Amino acid sequence: MNGRWVLAAAFALSVGVVACGGGGGGGNPNPPVPAPGTPTPVSSATPTPTASPTPIATATPPVVQATCNPAPAVPAIPTPSGNYEFTGTLKQQATYFYPATVTPTTSPTAPPTCVVESVAAVFAGTSAVDPSGKGGSNLHENELDASPLSTTSVGSDVWTLGGAQTTLTATQVVSPNNGSPTSTTLQEFTTPPVIGQASLGTFGTGNSDAGTLNQSTSYGLSYSRTINADGSYSESGTTQTGTGGSGGTIFISEAANGSGTITGPANGGFAPKTFSAPSAGKITLTVNPGANQTTKLIPVWWTTLTLYSENNSITAVTSEPSPCTGTAAYKAERIVTQIDTIMGYTETTTYDTYDTQSGNGADCVAYSDTINNYYDWSGDIFLANRFSSNGAAYPLSTFVTTETLALAPGQAGNRPFDASRGRRVSAASVSAAAAAHFTAIVAQTRARILAHALRLHTTNSVGGI
Repeated sequence: MNGRWVLAAAFALSVGVVACGGGGGGGNPNPPVPAPGTPTPVSSATPTPTASPTPIATATPPVVQATCNPAPAVPAIPTPSGNYEFTGTLKQQATYFYPATVTPTTSPTAPPTCVVESVAAVFAGTSAVDPSGKGGSNLHENELDASPLSTTSVGSDVWTLGGAQTTLTATQVVSPNNGSPTSTTLQEFTTPPVIGQASLGTFGTGNSDAGTLNQSTSYGLSYSRTINADGSYSESGTTQTGTGGSGGTIFISEAANGSGTITGPANGGFAPKTFSAPSAGKITLTVNPGANQTTKLIPVWWTTLTLYSENNSITAVTSEPSPCTGTAAYKAERIVTQIDTIMGYTETTTYDTYDTQSGNGADCVAYSDTINNYYDWSGDIFLANRFSSNGAAYPLSTFVTTETLALAPGQAGNRPFDASRGRRVSAASVSAAAAAHFTAIVAQTRARILAHALRLHTTNSVGGI
């Protein structure tokens, strides 16, 4: 199957899971403006590769760019209405910088690689039990995303605890219309991240994704991942059978020094792929180590090897992005940067929360996520060019997701009621729930990349890259 077609279709469906969040509360309504932090790079070992592979030839990457559709009409506010309503737009766009040699496609008409959707969302407090067993309070979001082809219904839940309003666990269940793929994810944090409410002058430091992440989809992918504070991880994943692949369980690990493995069944046997830590500006990929091994030398495609970093800041601003209309607000900004050295991408996610309500809650949120892919797991590119040879400035493809939501008129101060505690939920909890929704959509893009990688691994012969 043509990989670009599948990824573009995933954009059009707006499905996916994984929530993140947290919260903070209490404090001065006119906070000082802290300076953004500077992440500490993770140290990396530099072992000497044992193989002597042949470098990949460079290629000048052309650009294949799409035209975006006009935004559809905003759907009606889902039920229960009157509980903190937001409307806005979501845009997902893929840009391809493939080398000159590309596998011909059998698709008669390429699908759009840029989709603009209109969003309506409502938040409500419920008495749903915290699945972590820690007694967190639930905030449920019900959302409708209208694309040119269909309207997708999304439900998500986050649980927060105590005055700090840190996110303990987050689940997102996607229930799309028109037979779209579905996904379910449960994420629990070892140390729940804290996301500050802008007008209250609070923000977490030392946040990470450390914890567990479990995801399953209706298209045959499921996995369980353990994430460390430095961003390294280990996981076991199951991919679907068919399309020439053997299916089965595949194990992936990523170490802090950038090395890692993909191990699992392939056509004709059991084939591990090993990525070395960078040495002299190169990564050695070894397939089926031993007497019949295959190797590739891949130029390092990142600038600094820090698997997870975060910069947080709170500033006073004089305007908000459209369609928001505030003219004076506090902006809480959280910028998360990640590198996956095994899947082959860098990712930067920016969460901006605007507050003009003196602590009553966010009236505007603006999010963006950029994934730069340096490996092609889709099968679109011939083997010789499957791994980027042009360095950090030249990814093979880029996936960009942006979203801006504005609080509906008349909703100021109408924060949802916390059914388990008999009071309204914190403003920071609402901000965390809104961020969870955006993170869910981005996570579906990551899941598609992983699904392609696992499928390609099981499809290839034992000695294939």
